[in-house]
Amino acid sequence: TLFQETLGRYTAPDETPHKEAFYFYIPSLAAFAPWALFLPGMIGSLLARRKARALSRPHLLVIAASLTTFLLFSSVGSKREYYLLPIYPFLAILTAKYWDEYLTMRQGAARRWAWKGIEIPVVAFAGLLSVLGIGLPIAARAMLPQYLAVSAIFGALLLGCAALLLQAWRQRQGGRQFAVLTGATVLLYLFALLTIIPEMNRYRSRKDFLRQAAQIAGTQAVIDYKY
Repeated sequence: TLFQETLGRYTAPDETPHKEAFYFYIPSLAAFAPWALFLPGMIGSLLARRKARALSRPHLLVIAASLTTFLLFSSVGSKREYYLLPIYPFLAILTAKYWDEYLTMRQGAARRWAWKGIEIPVVAFAGLLSVLGIGLPIAARAMLPQYLAVSAIFGALLLGCAALLLQAWRQRQGGRQFAVLTGATVLLYLFALLTIIPEMNRYRSRKDFLRQAAQIAGTQAVIDYKY
């Protein structure tokens, strides 16, 4: 089993489960949302700093760890989204460094592209928050009315975050942009925990099935077959 789960994934890729293409993990980086929106700008910033030889050794170490992890898991035939979890701490460090540069540098013509790498995703995320703020109550009323009150509250909060984010963007207040972006991300995850995940668990969990089977069986013995 140990060999199959390690070297066997390379030596016998056709026999491994969940076989996917090499580029499978590229769209899977969306799980790093919303910070994945800043990856293109961050990559451009790294390339520019590499040409200028302005990358420190710790920075290079994190970059090497990110690339090595991504290429290593991409080269394995068996792929699942959660296999890529080890790369997220490295991406978080690189994204934080990119934001730190954005918050400290001056808006000059030489670095205007770096500002756009932050500001365009910020405006896009504000637009997404506006759409979600309006759409969540409407969708809940149509499909999941039991979550209408929760959706209305979170919808109003997301609309407020969108307004604050756009205001901070217009005033070029990077710290406020980051704070509002982080707060909106927390709200989205809380909404998912309260509404989306419980509904998903209804279909993925066997608790309801086993409860119904126990009610039907009563005091009779139940045999569980492995399949």
